[in-house]
Order: sequence, then C-alpha cells, then structure tokens
Amino acid sequence: MKSHASFTVILGLLLVIEGIWGMFSPVVFGIFSTNTLQAVSQLLLGIVGIACGSGSRSHDYLFFTGILFLAVGVIWFLPGDSEFITDLFNVNGAGAALNIAIGLTSVILVRPQSMSDDSPQG
Repeated sequence: MKSHASFTVILGLLLVIEGIWGMFSPVVFGIFSTNTLQAVSQLLLGIVGIACGSGSRSHDYLFFTGILFLAVGVIWFLPGDSEFITDLFNVNGAGAALNIAIGLTSVILVRPQSMSDDSPQG
C-alpha cells in the first residue's frame, strides 16, 4: 500500500472516530469543539476515506479533503471570517490548526512527483 493510501485510511479512521464521538459530545479528544453538522461531515468523510484508501482513489480523496481542510482552517484565522466557520461547524483554534496540518499533509502527499528515470541522460 502506498503512503498516501495508508494515510487516507488512517485519516478516514480518525474522522470516523471523531464523527461518532462528536455526535455525543461538544468536545472531541478533550480539545476540539464540534457540533452535529461537523460530526456528520467527518463521519461521512471518514467512511469515504477508508473506502478510497482501500481502493485506488486515495489520490482523489486526499486532493479534495486537503483543499477542503485547508480552506476551513485558513478561513478560521482570517479576521471576521472565522465567525462563519465557527457558527457553521463549531471549529475552534485547535481544530483550525489541525485542519491546516491535515490539509497541507494531504496536498503534499498527492503533489506530482518528479521522475528521476524520465530525465534526459547526458
């Protein structure tokens, strides 16, 4: 299994856990605030992530979720705009920072790799 497929499955599992936990508690892992909309979104993203990571769609999943997580995280830190994200998904600063970290990791894992064997031999 490639590293991005493994990361996709692990991310999916964590999202499923966080989604289920978030349906019963406003705070997950003792630090991340959540609400029902965010919990359901994470549960669905987690299930899709596990399926994509187990199949051959991890690249597409990581690209989509990477951009999504980056957007949510960055918007939270923008002056005035964080209220929208906070009200919609109940994201706090720790959650926004984690979203940025997951988003960056996802995008880095799926970026095009240079192929050393395709370089011209001189």
